[in-house]
Amino acid sequence: MQIALYRGVSLTSKLIRLQTRGPYSHAAVSLTGGGLIESWQFGKGVRETKSLSDGHTSGTRVDLFDVQLTSLQEEVVETYLRSQVGKKYDWITILRFLTIARAFIGGSRDDPDKLVCSELVFEAYFLADKILLERTKPHEVSPNLLGRSPLLVFSHSVLTT
Repeated sequence: MQIALYRGVSLTSKLIRLQTRGPYSHAAVSLTGGGLIESWQFGKGVRETKSLSDGHTSGTRVDLFDVQLTSLQEEVVETYLRSQVGKKYDWITILRFLTIARAFIGGSRDDPDKLVCSELVFEAYFLADKILLERTKPHEVSPNLLGRSPLLVFSHSVLTT
């Protein structure tokens, strides 16, 4: 099981990277037995796919990170992720990442029926007692902030096809 952080190249990805001031625009979890679970803005929200490339722009670099987990913790992460499949994507949280939008739509939000990608990943590991970032709530986490966790150990990069 690995955390996948995408260096997206689409316009939406570039805007996310610009606003969050870092290389990453998307986060997902690559499952040990194969497949991927992510909250995806186009389509059904939280989804399970067969590969890192499904729906992503070809040539996108994906950095894969290991987080030391026990088998029980891996089970908690995967169980939580699968239980979220079908939940909607949280566009309001994405807008909150934009400085100017916060003035109009308010600050913090935690809607249990809608998730963004990095929130999904952060919450899954949090429930498995892996606190990726101290003093941070799941709905506050951008892909770039997630990438700063001291618990993430870089494994390798791949390009989407």
